[in-house]
Amino acid sequence: MQSKIFYYAVLGVASVLGLAVIALAVQNGQSVSFSLFGSAVPLPLGPTLIGAWVAGLVGSVAVWQTKIREVRSEKKLQQWDVQDQKLAKEVASDAVKLLEAKVATLEVALTKALEKKKSL
Repeated sequence: MQSKIFYYAVLGVASVLGLAVIALAVQNGQSVSFSLFGSAVPLPLGPTLIGAWVAGLVGSVAVWQTKIREVRSEKKLQQWDVQDQKLAKEVASDAVKLLEAKVATLEVALTKALEKKKSL
């Protein structure tokens, strides 16, 4: 339940930031000088802001998906641990039942041997 609330909160914040970036991009149409390896390239500020926001959004979604996979794998491991514990209990129970059956067989054999000895 908390993960859904957190998901919606993050989605809301990303939406608000997206709207703010778009509002800034529309209002700022001037070019900005961008220097890369010694050469200056003029870039329009609006599309640059939108591009930076989209790049951050893509990176955030990638990290989010990784976290979701980790949570799913942890849940699966917990389910497997529960199944392993159940199986261990069943194996122990089966071993006890097997030993009880052996004891019962030996008791029957012993009573038959004692009866046979009394009759001789």
